[in-house]
Parts: sequence; structure tokens; C-alpha cells
Amino acid sequence: MSLKDSLGSLCLYTNKKGKDILVDMLKLPYDKVYLSFEDWELPHKDLWALSKIYTYSIQDEPFIHIDGDIYMFKKFDDSFNSAQLVAQNKEQFTDYYYSVMRPINRKFTYMPECVKTDFAHQEQLRAVNAGILGGNNIGFFKAYTNEAVKYVKANLPSLKYLDANRFNVFFEQHLFYKMADACKIEIKYLLNQEYHDNAYLGLDKFHEIPSKKSWYFHLLGNYKKDIFTCQQMAKTLLALYPQTYYRIIDIFNSYNQSAKAKTLSYEKASTNIRHVEGLLEKSSFVHLSKEKKESYQHFLDDIINCNKILRPTQSVLKKRDEQSFYWYHRIFSDEKAQKNIFIKRTDCIKILRSNFDWCRLYKKKQSSGIKYYSSFSFEQLTEGNYAYVFIPERFCGFSLYDIDEVELAILEEIEKPISIEDLGKRLIKYISGEIDTNFMNKFQRLIYNSLKRLILMKIVMPYDKQQ
Repeated sequence: MSLKDSLGSLCLYTNKKGKDILVDMLKLPYDKVYLSFEDWELPHKDLWALSKIYTYSIQDEPFIHIDGDIYMFKKFDDSFNSAQLVAQNKEQFTDYYYSVMRPINRKFTYMPECVKTDFAHQEQLRAVNAGILGGNNIGFFKAYTNEAVKYVKANLPSLKYLDANRFNVFFEQHLFYKMADACKIEIKYLLNQEYHDNAYLGLDKFHEIPSKKSWYFHLLGNYKKDIFTCQQMAKTLLALYPQTYYRIIDIFNSYNQSAKAKTLSYEKASTNIRHVEGLLEKSSFVHLSKEKKESYQHFLDDIINCNKILRPTQSVLKKRDEQSFYWYHRIFSDEKAQKNIFIKRTDCIKILRSNFDWCRLYKKKQSSGIKYYSSFSFEQLTEGNYAYVFIPERFCGFSLYDIDEVELAILEEIEKPISIEDLGKRLIKYISGEIDTNFMNKFQRLIYNSLKRLILMKIVMPYDKQQ
């Protein structure tokens, strides 16, 4: 939807099943649909980028290919549209690439000359990110796609020696970069920043759409596995394209024939509760100390009780979700007016506490690519004072978020609506000793960053004094 609004004309290359889902069922606004993949098959199940290579190869006019996990809210500028070759950004090799490069060097029977030459350097190698790929030089794309197919077909028997899924970035992204370099053809990049392949940050800031600070989003890699990111994306879809949002919900429910699954209510929370109950393997639970067993049971009981007691109506939750996309913008769009804006706790949330960090362990299963969660393990559970928030949801029962000491202090100080300026004054009491200007500025930034997180999680919201 956002691509159509930004670019005007869109073509879809797919097979009949893809058309049935994307066009006939979801009614996405493609201008033309080509069933180019109806009789086309991958030679290896993990080589998904070959379908993109095939799409590039059948183009006879200038084009820009856009991946399905990209969302745009502004059109490309004229210099980008007229460039010989375009790509999303330049990408630096990390261990992700190098770990695959070694078996390619040892086991492959054929490598393009430009690839072979580049591998000889062994370090500081680069590629492009092909989330966006295209250009006006169709002759280059004919040569590039022919070389990519040859690169793949010649080495199919050797894929057993490496992670075949990781080979995709070589025959698409690395080959494109090196062939363009060998042909001395400049690549125009949409994003000027050069990223490490495992460090794409900032491409998920959906909350900055109303302020127009962000206009390009690419949910690559771990983004698609992270529950919080997916919730932000869903919130954006609801706010900007509600018909599509509800169409997806209706289709999802129509595929599940049970009456309970079709009920958009807290019956769905049972799934989330099972996830909490399954936090520990039975074997692990048996060996828990008495204190940890009691703490874990208390954690479960709190969530089950909240799910029973906190039952706002669907209309209340619907209104909250429709408005929450704009909360961040309302509070932070005008720096001069921020201090005078009033905020409050969102209705129907519950702050809970535990003497072990069970919520962080739970979030580990829902968060992807976030080291704070991914590096945490059951063995690291230590006794302390931990807080987390229970938030009722419309379609998945509830969400749980662990909060730190600053976030907890903020929530304790805004039991009643308060201006951000007055909140800052109240929070000073948590600081001991003399306060210089530099420290005060840092403290204020910490408060603002904590507030931003709480707002995005739907825990804090703007308050209209006239209410």
C-alpha cells in the first residue's frame, strides 16, 4: 500500500498462488501481475534469491526491484530513477560472509573472475544490499544474471559443504557489486550509510512516519522475528490502512474454523499463557530451588489473574490501538512544547513485580537480534527486584514488557496525569549528591528515552487536560 502511494505504478512477478493471496485475497493494489513463476522451480530449496535473479533477467526496460519486506513513504528522486545501477546501500562483509567464503574457496568448481579476485584480498570485502536493486543499464543485468545462474548451477553439488542459505548473498549481492566494479559502472545508493551485514539499525522506526523523520523501512533479518517490531508495523498498518488491516484479520480468522479462534477476545490469551507456562522445561523445573519454584508460580499466577481481571471491551482496545500510532508524534514532535505536555498511564495496564527476572526470560523467546535478551539464560537468573507490565491486547490476549528502574520510577510518579516538566522535577529526588549541568542534561535525556520506550509499548500516553 505504501509503495503504491509513493511510486504510483507497481508490477508483481509471482505464480498463481501468489496472485491468489496478494491480489485476489488481500487486494493489494498492483497495476500489472505477471505469472512468470508458474512453471519455474528452484534448483535448491534454500536458494531463494534465484527467484529475484530470474525476475531481473526477464526485464527489457529500466526497472527497480523492491523486496516484499520494504515500506516506503516517499518517492525516489530523479537522480536515483535515472542512474545506471541502483541498490539500497553498500554492505561490509562480517563473519556472516567470511564463514561461507572459505568453503566456497575450497569446494566450488567455478567462481566468476571478479569474485575470485576479490576473495584473494581476504578482508575488507563489500557487497550491496539488494532490498532495492535495479537501474537503466539493462545490458549489465543480462550479463549479471547469466553469470549468477552459472555461478549457482556449476556448484550445486558443492552446496552440501556450506550453509546454502548464506550463499544467496554471494550470487546476488556480492556478485552485483563486483561485476559493477569490474565494468566500472557506478552504483547509486538509496541510503548513504555503509552497514555491516549484521548491524542494520534504524530501519524500523515506524513511529517517526507522522513527523516525516523516517520514510524508508526494511524489516530484514531479525526484524521479522521480533515481536515488538511486528507490533509496531501492525500499529502502523492499522493507523494508515485500516481496511487492509482488518481484511488480514478476517482472512486469518476464516482459516481457523473453531468458534473460539474466531472470537477476537481474551480467549486468545490462552496461547500466551501456555507460552509463559512453557518458559521452563519440566526437567529444569524439577531441579529449581524451592524459592525459585515459588517465584515462578507467583509469576504465572499474576499473569493469569491479570488476564481474568483486566478485561477492557473490544471498543476500548480498538480506540487505544487506533490512536497509539500518533502518541509519540503528539508528545515529541515539538521540542519547545514537550515540557508542557501532560502524560498519563494507559488505562488497564498492571505493573507487576518478581524477585527473579522471569519476564526477561519470556521476552527472550519473543525478541530477535537483541543481545540483552538473546544472551540471557535460565542459569543467569539471580534474586533481585524486577518489574514488568501486563498490557491487554485485542488479538493476542496480552503483552508483557520488562521495565528498568527509571521506567518504574516514571510509572510510579504518573499515577495521575502530570506534565513532562513536573515529572522531571519529581524524578530529581532519585538522585543523590550535587547535580551539575552536564549530569542534569544526561539525566533529562535518560528520562526522555525511557518515556519514548514506554509510549511505544502503549504503557504511557498523552493526556488531554480537557478530558
